[in-house]
Amino acid sequence: METFIDEKRAASITGYSRYWFQQKRCKGGGPPYMKIGYTVRYALSDLLDWMNSHGIRRSTSQAAPEPRQQGTEVRVLRTMVGGRERLRLIS
Repeated sequence: METFIDEKRAASITGYSRYWFQQKRCKGGGPPYMKIGYTVRYALSDLLDWMNSHGIRRSTSQAAPEPRQQGTEVRVLRTMVGGRERLRLIS
């Protein structure tokens, strides 16, 4: 079953701001998304694929990352804590 996340969670996973996601939805260049009524959702698998193909930049003080080499990818570790699903990125 596919996991869908909201803009706030996508921002925390990627390190980009919610505003950045809003701008990319209007101007293009961001990860694939879907709208259900007024809500925006990102498929976790699509977000991870997008991150793997574009690299990750965690802060403005860091230089833009080099494109990831083939065979290196970002994965998600899913755990349940207190009845809530937690997602952790593993490079």
